[in-house]
Amino acid sequence: MLQQVDIDRNALSEPVRLLLDELTLKHNKLQYCLTVSAVQDSRNPDFWDLLFHDPRFTNDEAKPVGAVSWSWGSRNDKEYRTKSRLIQNDRFGAWNRDEFHSKRTKDVKKTVKNVLEFVKPYEWHELVTEERNNALRASSKWRDENDSIQYSFRPNAKEVVEEILHLMNLNVPFKTQAFKNMVSKLPEWEENERRRSVVNKFDSIIFHRDKVIFVTHDGQQSELPSVDALPEKHRNAIALLKIMGDEQHIPEVGYKGKHQKYFVYI
Repeated sequence: MLQQVDIDRNALSEPVRLLLDELTLKHNKLQYCLTVSAVQDSRNPDFWDLLFHDPRFTNDEAKPVGAVSWSWGSRNDKEYRTKSRLIQNDRFGAWNRDEFHSKRTKDVKKTVKNVLEFVKPYEWHELVTEERNNALRASSKWRDENDSIQYSFRPNAKEVVEEILHLMNLNVPFKTQAFKNMVSKLPEWEENERRRSVVNKFDSIIFHRDKVIFVTHDGQQSELPSVDALPEKHRNAIALLKIMGDEQHIPEVGYKGKHQKYFVYI
């Protein structure tokens, strides 16, 4: 189903109205729902953008799932341009990211086909991708914040040779200050090595209305009846993260994102 939001059909240009009619008819046969709004070009009243949204989320929670623009094309011909995160247009590759996620055509039927194929509701794992990266960055910052400790364990070659010969000949404690310093820094070194061994992977949990969505670090997703269905480790981590503000990290526990998203170390 395609739900129109505050669209004055009489104000639409004919190509946009025709496209909207075709899409509405086709969407009546689909098993998912999208909302669509229309934005007129301020410089050319004939040109419009149709913006498609996943109705489960507010505009603050999720960007539009796609859009269709009726405007000038590359050869000064009017055409439809379909944009979606799911489109991968190999004609442009990585050098033009905007065009890479779009398809252009003058044909309304091809545009309808593009929208039905590529403009779809979000999968749960897509909604955690951006903030999962924030969680990874926060974890990496904590993990590496004392990494300069390694420089305390780099004596020069002369000191190393002197100490080794001294130990071999006398079998007594370290002589040089550099090795004495290394001994005093060993607890910090061991802690830093332990931090560096922490695997930077998270399972994600989204609380959305009456649902609990569980997304594993490798993208497997499931909807759970309640938080009690989560593993005990995840329940304990969420209990700690709930008292934190958004975008906060607890070492070796997890990260709290925005809009009730939690990322728990695996």
